[in-house]
Amino acid sequence: MQELFITIAVFYGIFMIFKLFTSFFLKRKLIKAGHFDKASILESHVGIDSDGANTGRLPALKWGLIALFGGIGLIVMDFIKVDNPEFFTYQSVLPYGIFMVSIALGFLLYFFIVNYFMKSVK
Repeated sequence: MQELFITIAVFYGIFMIFKLFTSFFLKRKLIKAGHFDKASILESHVGIDSDGANTGRLPALKWGLIALFGGIGLIVMDFIKVDNPEFFTYQSVLPYGIFMVSIALGFLLYFFIVNYFMKSVK
């Protein structure tokens, strides 16, 4: 269990360092190009967009849907494993395909919800 927490901490640290550097370089490039007013779009807070719609909940919805559909994909894989015990014994890409398709369905559902939300706001 300790190894899991260490792995999560290390990858989160690498992600945050990478995010910090890429944000810095992108801001510097925008400022050098003379786009001072657009440099503020890289701030990490999420609030009200230019149309007046509150978009602060949309990232949470996206990651919630991805986690939900990823979990559904894992459940489907477990049900397939119960019926076919050789499902994980040989080198197959079917489990990866099931997992990726389920996550893609989560992204698609998020896309349709956001499009519906943006059309209803306008």
